Amino acid sequence: MLAMIFLRAIRQIIDPPDPNIPRPEFDVEIYKANGQKVNGRVVCTSSNWANNTINLKFIESGQIRKFKACLMTRFNGKEVML
Repeated sequence: MLAMIFLRAIRQIIDPPDPNIPRPEFDVEIYKANGQKVNGRVVCTSSNWANNTINLKFIESGQIRKFKACLMTRFNGKEVML
């Protein structure tokens, strides 16, 4: 059986409400709107939950990219549930 995590729980982990809590690194798999799969080790640099978007910095390349949070399919090896 595959482990699962709700997107709401992920929000609390990657973008803690308390600014004194450091943002953790995590593994992610996201499918872009065009169907392209993007995965890697990232850290959340900012989020806009009203627009359902997150900015993720890829640890290996240092690149920052914006994604729709609802397109996340895996978080630290767990299937993401909306």
